[in-house]
Amino acid sequence: NFAKLRAERARVKKMQRANKKALKGVKKTEKQKEELRVKFVKQLEKYFGVPYHPSYHRDPSSPHHNAPLFLDCCGLIRRVCQDLVEDFGFLIGPGNQAYQFETCPIEVEEKDLKPGDLVFTAGTYFKEGKKPQKHNMVHVEIFIGGGETGLRTIGARRQKGVVEIHDSYKYTSKSYSVEKQYLRSLDTWLSGDCTPKLDPAYWALKFKTSAKHSDGTPDGRSVFDAADEDDDDLDEVKFKKEDGSK
Repeated sequence: NFAKLRAERARVKKMQRANKKALKGVKKTEKQKEELRVKFVKQLEKYFGVPYHPSYHRDPSSPHHNAPLFLDCCGLIRRVCQDLVEDFGFLIGPGNQAYQFETCPIEVEEKDLKPGDLVFTAGTYFKEGKKPQKHNMVHVEIFIGGGETGLRTIGARRQKGVVEIHDSYKYTSKSYSVEKQYLRSLDTWLSGDCTPKLDPAYWALKFKTSAKHSDGTPDGRSVFDAADEDDDDLDEVKFKKEDGSK
């Protein structure tokens, strides 16, 4: 409706203003970075209970049938970055977990993980003929620590599940083999940088934008084919389907 359209346009303009500010090179203090790290995790918590993808809730008997918002693993992270666009100082591109992986180059040891750091999972799909993701990156979650294991994460891990806390980032999947997990610091994003580092030209072509800046339009089409509904980590067809921000 008109109200939602107006709200979406306002959100886009907000992101565009933040991106222009970021390109001017405004730097954050260490205190500001730590405050943003805390804010990032708090914002993630607002999406607890949001279902993974509408294709798994087409049955009218599903409690999430016709839910106002659906978020997969990378969609959750993207949504929160959009919510906090003025804080981060960049407009995150519309790529999935493979894109997000390229924008977080700082490796972290398990003992040095901080709440807000990202855990990327590389693997191989079990389904024969299924096209692999770039870097074989199949999933991403956000580390929060605590609990009995000290390794808890927030994420959308299960196809028929919701955004929730997981006891550990170490897990197995029925859809793919978990071959390697990459622990990456959030510090690059906290510094206002969300540019892909490994293959920027590839993403520039996908986003049809400059390789220098991660400024893909928020209502642009996904770089991945949302018609393949067997993915654990489907990207949204269009960002505007993420209506109902919290």
